[in-house]
Amino acid sequence: LRDNIDGICWPGHWSFLGGRVESGETPYEAITRELHEEAGLVLPDLRSLATLQQGNGRADIEVFTASWDGDAAGIPVTEGIMLAHFHPRILPRLRVPPWCVEAIRLDAATAPGR
Repeated sequence: LRDNIDGICWPGHWSFLGGRVESGETPYEAITRELHEEAGLVLPDLRSLATLQQGNGRADIEVFTASWDGDAAGIPVTEGIMLAHFHPRILPRLRVPPWCVEAIRLDAATAPGR
């Protein structure tokens, strides 16, 4: 859950962990770094899912996916308010950026066995 403060993208919305690509980084290197910095996560099966339009005049976003079955509530987040798992069927009840909804649907459609 993102902080509800002015000046950040999608304040007060449920979104994904992530951040900006630093000079000299690839998007893969950036998400690997951001996952570790923001939540202490290392995800060996991390892979690119899609490049999506964020909307509102903001830059496109490269979205990655991976498997993880840990306790989201137990992760001490360094940015935002909290982490949580949600079943996709409750997306309409949550404040989620449209590009995140699109990414979740793409992941569900392309993941084997789901």
